[in-house]
Amino acid sequence: MPDVWTQVGEYFDDVTVFGKAPIIAVLLAIIDMTLTFVHANQERRGRLWRYFGAIYGFRFPNRFGLPVFFVSLTLILWLVAIVGTLGVCTWYGSHMQQWGVAAVGMLVGARLADSWKSHIDLNRKGYRPNPGLASVPFYISEAVVLAVIFAPGLIHDPYLGIGGIAVGAGIFLLLVPMFLRVLAAVLPRHQPWIAGQPMPVWARED
Repeated sequence: MPDVWTQVGEYFDDVTVFGKAPIIAVLLAIIDMTLTFVHANQERRGRLWRYFGAIYGFRFPNRFGLPVFFVSLTLILWLVAIVGTLGVCTWYGSHMQQWGVAAVGMLVGARLADSWKSHIDLNRKGYRPNPGLASVPFYISEAVVLAVIFAPGLIHDPYLGIGGIAVGAGIFLLLVPMFLRVLAAVLPRHQPWIAGQPMPVWARED
């Protein structure tokens, strides 16, 4: 069993501006995972899946929306955060800190793309209230902070860093809209939500 604390410190020394500071790595992981949960819980309380469904003109079932948009996305982002901030790929001497850099890039891309595509842009267009909008400033701030802290790693492995950003952003800019369009094509259709008006009654009913 490796000395995990030492491995985290060495990983952090390789890819961040802080050097061997495992306590900061742990704090970053806790902050990131807490922010993910807070944001996802805001989306859960506002039933983000119903919000999206109303815009695309179909009724998103709660029994599918909750596991897809709350449980699955939260767990995936937590896993990415652990890989990126704590460098779990290096714990067993594999020296694969590049995957940690890619994970950090993925977090940055996901935070920024989710903030814009799922929240800021839709709220700006008149689809209000937007579930999760309240925590978007923290999402954007964290993306900037992560990019600064992990700048040495991102600069050293720019292709993996940029690739991670592209993957993270692509989930929210391309994959989620594509998923919603597919559902809109196969589920019963309703009159889509008209921007600037209240959410349709059919989308709010249980």
